[in-house]
Amino acid sequence: MSSLVQFLTTQEIALSEGHRRGYLNLELRMLHHECCANLDNIGARLCRPVQMAADPLISAAGRAGGSGPGVYQPPLVPLDKKELRKAGFASQLNGPLKQSVLRQPLINATDSLARARLMFGGSQGGTGGDADATARVITAIYSQMCTFYGQAYLFSIIESFGEMLRPSAPSQPPNLPFKEDSPPHDLGVDGSFWVGVERIHSAAKAFDRELWAEQRTGSVRVFEILVGTRSNTCLAQAKERRVRFFQELEERGEAAILRALDTLSVHIQWILVAGGESMLATGGSRLLHSVTGKGSGPYAVPTGSALDATNSPAVKSLTYCLRAQFVHTQAALTSESLSAFWTALSMRLYDILVARLLQHYYVSTVGAVILSRDVEALRSVAMLAGRDHSHWDNLRELLTLYMTPPDSLRTILIGADGDINSGKGLFGRAGRDQALVFMSRRVDYRVKTNQGMKKCQWVVDLLDDLGVYDPTDQQVNIALYSAEQSRKGST
Repeated sequence: MSSLVQFLTTQEIALSEGHRRGYLNLELRMLHHECCANLDNIGARLCRPVQMAADPLISAAGRAGGSGPGVYQPPLVPLDKKELRKAGFASQLNGPLKQSVLRQPLINATDSLARARLMFGGSQGGTGGDADATARVITAIYSQMCTFYGQAYLFSIIESFGEMLRPSAPSQPPNLPFKEDSPPHDLGVDGSFWVGVERIHSAAKAFDRELWAEQRTGSVRVFEILVGTRSNTCLAQAKERRVRFFQELEERGEAAILRALDTLSVHIQWILVAGGESMLATGGSRLLHSVTGKGSGPYAVPTGSALDATNSPAVKSLTYCLRAQFVHTQAALTSESLSAFWTALSMRLYDILVARLLQHYYVSTVGAVILSRDVEALRSVAMLAGRDHSHWDNLRELLTLYMTPPDSLRTILIGADGDINSGKGLFGRAGRDQALVFMSRRVDYRVKTNQGMKKCQWVVDLLDDLGVYDPTDQQVNIALYSAEQSRKGST
């Protein structure tokens, strides 16, 4: 009799395990179908299915039913990035990034978790059953959702967002100044880009909140179920899968945002350089009409010229556009990410201005007033976010070299006590070579003679008096005077 009972018990267990495996395969298939159908129903184009390498977390779930056929491994069916790029930002916001579309797979997944827990049971204080089998099944469902919501869904969108940005400026210079009663130029980064980044970030947080739900006591979601099963192995595997999901999404998000930074930088240069130096620039004092004909730039303004504009047209237009861009960026990024992004943009802006100044511009006393106003305007917009903008403070000090008469430059450079080694003056604060290189951009630093360009006598006398060489006698490495180097020198 005991042998018969044992035999019947074995058959019952085998039957139950077979039903469980069949259920699990059905559950994984249905979840995959529902998630893909959610995208198909909104008209999104999906790529052809690709069979990936077997997910070990899903394979492990197949052991929940003992020996037998393997468990279902869904193929990867990602969104078609080519179609996403063709559709554009606005279409994606109204399609795959629509809130209801983003939320539906999470609803499907939570329903799947509830059914699996009911079928397998086994959690602490739950319906009984095999706790280890429950842990493996819940981990498999979570891993499948990480793959779909990441590789098939959000990853494709954020990658297409980055690819839609083109870090190249228009071939024609802009008409400056931009009219402030008209929408600002987007600097190559449409506001919808930032809206999409924010929605992806919110979707990722919702994914973690609704499925993992570590901080939601009584949620009966992945974390709580796995803790209840006391399966440390499955909990560790699920945690690792969760970390990998967010790491991969973060990497793709950073790549897209870096491309936005590159695009903004190119358009900043387009406005400052192409626009600022073009004869199409109008308004203000029409600075470019005073260019000497030797490429002296917009700050080589002759003495006695009227200053009838607060800023140059290029800077006025650029700050208008950057402030508008900041509104979109601030809404999309966390405070920490915004700080890092805007600090990087501040440094790019500084490098563009300084490189142009040290390579192509000359500055007169009158032009220095306009340059100082421009630097203040750029510094103001650069400080909308970020922690360290000391490079702008250094530049403000260096601008005094253009406003000071030659006979007072010695004091500005080394301090009132006249000791070159005192660490005072611009030699101490900005560095000797940097101060001299900036000083060399004065319009009166060199004069044109029959033998070519020659240093003015006051320059020769000053350098001899200080006992220093002129770094501009050799080719100047502009990279030494970048924002990064300026910040290092100020620490």
